[in-house]
Amino acid sequence: MKKYIVVSLALGFLPACGSSDKSHNGGTENENSIDLTQTDLSGTWILSVETDTMKISTNEYLKTNFYQDYYFLDDTDDGVKTEYCADLGGWASYGVKTKEHFYTSIHSEGFSTLNNGSLYKARTYYDDYYTDLFYNEHITLEKISNDQLLDFGSLYLTSSNINIAEEQHVCATRYWSNLGTTQTINIFVPFYDGNIYFKMEFYGTLEIGQYDFEDYNSNNQITDLELYSRTSEFALLSGSDDFIVESGSVYITEISSNSISANFNFLDHTDELYTGSFSVTWP
Repeated sequence: MKKYIVVSLALGFLPACGSSDKSHNGGTENENSIDLTQTDLSGTWILSVETDTMKISTNEYLKTNFYQDYYFLDDTDDGVKTEYCADLGGWASYGVKTKEHFYTSIHSEGFSTLNNGSLYKARTYYDDYYTDLFYNEHITLEKISNDQLLDFGSLYLTSSNINIAEEQHVCATRYWSNLGTTQTINIFVPFYDGNIYFKMEFYGTLEIGQYDFEDYNSNNQITDLELYSRTSEFALLSGSDDFIVESGSVYITEISSNSISANFNFLDHTDELYTGSFSVTWP
């Protein structure tokens, strides 16, 4: 039976640039658009979402939030199967290709091709809660392989009831902004019939060394650690439907602009000790 876990980390070394003038990852819309019905989209793609926050009263640009994930497309006779890396192997939706657009759903706006071969779409939307703001969202799909790539890192975790050792199917997402320095990365691996994740959120720049964490203590540079899975097995093994990391520490062993490795230990709300390590590499 497959066992997957997800790890969510926040890394201070991620880029924090952005503006309201988007270059769409170096591409511009292709005037001589590729015929997508004759293009095989199968492979591994990087999904990048840049969301500009705008002020309604002045139409001024305020900030950009960034999100990245790994995305799989499988071009079949039944349509283009679309799956996030962490959800690979479960239920999947099918998208539609026309000559000029790729629709991940028939109810969404379609992606068009850029001159660098990527796929791109944009939209503007409003939030019922923050009524003084609106958002310009730019979504890019950049193909990095014709094959399915699954080994974006590793995760090892040990406790009295839960043991994880995964290097073959390790997925990751990351979030950051150009306003402030807080960043978050999530790493996913299989766990029984679902997945599980470990999250680390922090602010500022991380260097090699030890960083402590304590729940509800904002004085520490690491502001959040989480281990979570929706599977019934996780609740049974951890002894709780509401798992909480109370305190712990992370020792960064390697870090660069596109990778991080660390050892960690933490106590949950029952004082159960968890120890382990993780590594993540970004393309």
